[in-house]
Amino acid sequence: MRTFVTALFSVLLSVTLLTAQTDATALLDKLNKKTKGYSSLEAAFTFSVINPSQKVNEVRKGTIKLKGDKYVLKMGEMDIFCNGKTVYTYTKEMNEAQVIPVAELDDDAMTPQNMFSIYEKGFKSKIKSSKTEGGKKITSIELYPTQPKEKDYTMVKMDVDETSMQIKRVEVMGKNGTKYIYAISTFAANKAMADADFEFQKGNYPGVTILD
Repeated sequence: MRTFVTALFSVLLSVTLLTAQTDATALLDKLNKKTKGYSSLEAAFTFSVINPSQKVNEVRKGTIKLKGDKYVLKMGEMDIFCNGKTVYTYTKEMNEAQVIPVAELDDDAMTPQNMFSIYEKGFKSKIKSSKTEGGKKITSIELYPTQPKEKDYTMVKMDVDETSMQIKRVEVMGKNGTKYIYAISTFAANKAMADADFEFQKGNYPGVTILD
């Protein structure tokens, strides 16, 4: 009898996990389709780095603009411009801008672009929970890398507003115990943006040193 009950429990658990993964995939597919349909997007967010054992608790506010393969991110003492071919990372403290071709970036690097599309490949996913906030259904999805040994994180947790089909929060769990959290506070899509907005304008940073 115990063997039968154990086997039955295992089957029921497998069906439950499979259903959760199937539902998560369906939701992510909808999110992916809507996000890719935007001509542009603009968001304000809070970025937190938390590691209790190392007494780290840093919070920064930032803004981001995205248009195709171009983006501008401004957060604290750092401004990042990407015109689709080159990334300029400016630090106010040093008054320096580091220049890196997009082609030389690590494919696994967390960038402003993949903050909204990290779920697209290389993950197994499942729905963790759902709740209602302000009349909106917020669903939490857990994503686990299919090749964990090649990553420096163990899991990505994503909160999705199913009403607007938008990402509200992304939490990355580092292998060293550090949490990296992006919380979206405002979001606007399909705004007109000029290509020049994504170019690093040296004249706007007097005395800047270019490192390439």
